[in-house]
Amino acid sequence: MIRIRSEHAIGYLKGRFHSLKNLRVHITSRRRHIIATYWIAACVGLHSLAIKYEQRERAAVIDDDEWTDPFIAEGLDDEDGLLERGMPPQSRASATRLEAARACREKLKQRLLRFKAARQQSRIANRREQILTGLM
Repeated sequence: MIRIRSEHAIGYLKGRFHSLKNLRVHITSRRRHIIATYWIAACVGLHSLAIKYEQRERAAVIDDDEWTDPFIAEGLDDEDGLLERGMPPQSRASATRLEAARACREKLKQRLLRFKAARQQSRIANRREQILTGLM
């Protein structure tokens, strides 16, 4: 029973955080183990935070029929037969929040990519300096 619940929890996390589906870290060193652990812990922490805010939003919504989880609605489309099953369409407020979250995610992603590029350039410059110093 515990194994089934833990597998369901892992599946739920992988559904919310697609980066966990593709987390292919060969744990061959202590450093890689730490990276994988921090990545998973970060996703669990964000998941807990998201659940907390979702509960607040649900409490604020008077009619539960109007509530549509933006994480689920994003992954579903008309081909899945939403309208046939009687599921409500995504509300305007949810769509606005989702767009704001996507914009924030893109901004963070661009900052991360710029940081990684700058760090790579710094490493190259340091290595080049080490090589030149060693030759003289």
